[in-house]
Amino acid sequence: MAWLSYIKEKIMGSEVDEKLFREKRSAPRVSCFLDANLTAEGEDGIEITVIALEMSGFRMITPAKLESGTKFTIGLRSVADLNLSKPFTGETVNGEVVWCRQRKGFPLYYAGARFTDAQDALHNSWVASMLDHLGVSADEDAQRRKNIRIVTSLPVKCYLGNRVILTGLANDLSLGGVKVNLIKNPGVGKEMKIQLGPFKRLQVFECQGRVRRSSYSSRHEDYALGIEFLELNDEQVKLLERYMMALLRESCV
Repeated sequence: MAWLSYIKEKIMGSEVDEKLFREKRSAPRVSCFLDANLTAEGEDGIEITVIALEMSGFRMITPAKLESGTKFTIGLRSVADLNLSKPFTGETVNGEVVWCRQRKGFPLYYAGARFTDAQDALHNSWVASMLDHLGVSADEDAQRRKNIRIVTSLPVKCYLGNRVILTGLANDLSLGGVKVNLIKNPGVGKEMKIQLGPFKRLQVFECQGRVRRSSYSSRHEDYALGIEFLELNDEQVKLLERYMMALLRESCV
């Protein structure tokens, strides 16, 4: 699909250090957005996002600069929510930072790292289980698309019937669902009509959704909700793909 190729080019494209993982370039690499905890030696842990993954290493977005050669451990956050089908015993793996640079105009850093554990350990870790989940299933393409997430700040409205019950901001969008911040909690399991946008020249996106998880932030005094999209038709999927393409272009300017 053209939009998947665009995402791969922008997230993993020519600006990546070509020396990264040179010895294992034939290994399958998957573009993704996975929340993880990274703990460097002698440092407090930080929350990072894995945006490309393979058996030899990964690429990430991090809020802190990481020096080349820094050794660390890394594990996924909220593993239970990912529904991984392949069991694993290694909840954390070890690695080493290869390169790190700041994205111009953004208060974030892109970094590449390699895994330093033995292959046997990696094959029994979350790395192999996640790669199996993203790239080996019969529904490989759809699964990849659902795990690609775009950070955004789209306006969102939630309806019960024809009545708007909540308004807020969507801050994380994928083909599988959206994360939103609302001042009230409709409750886990609640089904609602969701409206996102408009954005640029795109019309409002509308579908049915179900609240899958909810957490309260005392700092922001609002609720962070994970909402799953329900039974999208072809037209809804096409419009959602156009939203993600437009949002990705905006972030890469």
